[in-house]
Amino acid sequence: MVLFVYAIPSIPITANFCQEEFHMPETSSPFNSAPKRLQDTSRISDLGNQTFMVTFVSKPKGNGKPATLNGNGLLAGTIINREELLQTNEGRVEIRDNFGQIFRLREESTFQIELTEEGFQPVYDGFVFKFHRGKIAPMVSDGKYRTSCYDQGTPIVIIEPVDETTDKYFSFSDDSRVYEYDESGRKFTIVALDEDEEVELHYDVRNSMRTRYVAKNRQRISDKDLDRFSQQYMNDRLWI
Repeated sequence: MVLFVYAIPSIPITANFCQEEFHMPETSSPFNSAPKRLQDTSRISDLGNQTFMVTFVSKPKGNGKPATLNGNGLLAGTIINREELLQTNEGRVEIRDNFGQIFRLREESTFQIELTEEGFQPVYDGFVFKFHRGKIAPMVSDGKYRTSCYDQGTPIVIIEPVDETTDKYFSFSDDSRVYEYDESGRKFTIVALDEDEEVELHYDVRNSMRTRYVAKNRQRISDKDLDRFSQQYMNDRLWI
């Protein structure tokens, strides 16, 4: 197995989010109970100085559909504002914040800054590699995988969907903790992974939050998957 690691110069990000008035969503996602409970929008936590910039957009093969932001063409250098929906479609996209976090999204993935139990956070799904370079600020938001909860402690993880009710987590750092909030806003841990471990998270949206998720098939990451990840996510040459 060969891991490709190349240094990429840091990209300064100084733009701020638009300060337009925020209107509370009328409905709530099955995977997020926050909007229907948080009524005082003046107390909602914003991202502060944290910004998210698109740093790489691939060209899809052939006549494949390229990545979009709110349905429009996406370019490297774009700042993602809250509630804007990024879709990779048949392309690949890298996103960085100004505190060293990096998100690499493969085909058929999404990224959006939206209201959660922890205020406005990056919410993503599909095929995602989340890692960081440099020192992480203690108050940086870790983000949320749409169907399978939050990641604690800026872990290095790969998350991939298995089917409509199952996601798989691959941990590359110690104590990668996956957690959620119940209907009363109380935080609870679903599973904590050690380095080089994987687990399947099964979920049933018909159940309450604390009984919705079941962790199964916890085991070490296979050499086959490690080789695949080194090519699909970790090879910097594919993301510049």
